[in-house]
Amino acid sequence: MTAVLYNQIHASVISAIGLALLGSQKLSAILALRCSAVLFIIGTVLFSFSIYASVSLDIPGLVNVTPVGGLTIMTAWLLLVISGFLAGKQ
Repeated sequence: MTAVLYNQIHASVISAIGLALLGSQKLSAILALRCSAVLFIIGTVLFSFSIYASVSLDIPGLVNVTPVGGLTIMTAWLLLVISGFLAGKQ
């Protein structure tokens, strides 16, 4: 249940970042925002889908990838906050 909730939240964030990048030249010039989007995608795949695959395919060792996905998502959130500060300065 938690993986599904996190997957939905991060899918919304990825979509919002994508729309922001498409809609604003100023925002698309911020490297931290572009990196944040990529890390959200990678982190979501590693975090959520490692749990889904572990349960669906009955491979318990696959959940060892989940913390790497979590750290990647945390890094993405940090870069998103940094992007907000950088956008505010422009």
